[in-house]
Amino acid sequence: MRDVEAFIDVGAGAALWTATRGAGAPVLLLHGGPGICDYLAPVADMLDDVATVHRYEQRGCGRSPEVEPIDIETLVADIESLRVALGHERWAVVGHSWGATLGLLYALAHPQRATRLAYVSGVGITEEWKPEFRRNRNERLTERERVRWDEVARRIDDGASDPALETEAAEFLVRTDFADVSRLALAPRPFFAYPPNRRVNARLNADWTRLVDSGLLPERARALRVPTLVLHGDADPRPAWPARALAELIPDARFVLLDDVGHEPFWERPEPMREHLRGFLA
Repeated sequence: MRDVEAFIDVGAGAALWTATRGAGAPVLLLHGGPGICDYLAPVADMLDDVATVHRYEQRGCGRSPEVEPIDIETLVADIESLRVALGHERWAVVGHSWGATLGLLYALAHPQRATRLAYVSGVGITEEWKPEFRRNRNERLTERERVRWDEVARRIDDGASDPALETEAAEFLVRTDFADVSRLALAPRPFFAYPPNRRVNARLNADWTRLVDSGLLPERARALRVPTLVLHGDADPRPAWPARALAELIPDARFVLLDDVGHEPFWERPEPMREHLRGFLA
């Protein structure tokens, strides 16, 4: 099914790229990052025969311009502006990775507008997963690859602007995300059609850390009354326990550990994700 693309004005000079396909109850897909372009067309493929599926690129990502302010509050407001502009009273939200975090924050801010929340490959409401993630990722690299990855990451952190370097970084990250590296050919090349926005990434990650450190999120999660499905791959280098802990906080949430899959189940082993999502959103 083909997408209908449009730029939608969300106010203050920000017009976000969107893509819509399908028919039925509305669903919004939220890509990860932060700072990465949309890559969730395979998830739209799973749902477009039963739902009206909207995708978009967050401000400063892909085709959407980088318009101030760049912070979590504004990104949540952007989602609500898209809902109004697209003419939906309520909609389901499906987020992957950082998009899972953003979807959760939208549901917390606008529970009356979110019919359901699917939280896919998220990292919970803690920062304590990061050392385990780094260990898991490094274990999937050879010693030579670890040395090269450290060099690539250092150059990017130092501000190098090199498309070839970004392509190499994406290769390292996605390859270590897969449960079975022989399945990497199932993913598109390039993995991401547009380079990441490192400024957006840094600012939103810092904003998220401040929110986690505030200590407010557990209480807010306990008060959430939106049906929630938490999906996590058993071979995702980002550990499953923070996502499981979040599911235990949300009263109407269910946690599902996907077998034999890593961080991008829609590329690596899509059928179980498709089955769970369609059952949940029906």
